[in-house]
Amino acid sequence: MFNLEKTTQVLALLLWKSGGSFTMSCRKLMLMMYFIEKEGLLRYGYSITGDGICSMQHGPVLNHTFNIITVGSNNFIWNHWIRVKNDYSATLKPKGITANNYEDKFDLLSKAEVLLVDEIYNKYKQLTDTQISNILHDPLECPEWHTPQGSSKPITINDIFLTNHKTQEEADSVKKQLTENDSYSRLCKGLI
Repeated sequence: MFNLEKTTQVLALLLWKSGGSFTMSCRKLMLMMYFIEKEGLLRYGYSITGDGICSMQHGPVLNHTFNIITVGSNNFIWNHWIRVKNDYSATLKPKGITANNYEDKFDLLSKAEVLLVDEIYNKYKQLTDTQISNILHDPLECPEWHTPQGSSKPITINDIFLTNHKTQEEADSVKKQLTENDSYSRLCKGLI
């Protein structure tokens, strides 16, 4: 189940890490978000954002995250943290985040998730949008992506696991865990 608040914190952490004006192109953010989600699935066996994944013309994207970045959201938490500008870049709004308190500010993320965001950011921060897009189109780097022929096409857990040297059993185990987590989240949401 898509977790907008946690997704917002992952995006905000990426923007904070960019320093300076805390701004990054939305395309670069989306591509980094994909790498974070994919690695979360492969390493930890769970979805960090709860978002669905699909192939689009310029590479894989997270469905809901893509829609929020391109269309916007009236969600308070999203609007508190992030502003998407007319030049298709995103800026971090909160001030007062320092190296001493940033883990407290991003409190929905586990230490492992913060480290994964750090790793992906550091790996791709120097690359341009086009360079990252080229990586996503490289079958050695992103074998689960296939051109959607002008629209979009879902990328499944099987697509990610089986093309990245994982077994069907591992894929099935993660799918089962994701289904259980989704059911639990829906139950809890109904109780609130």
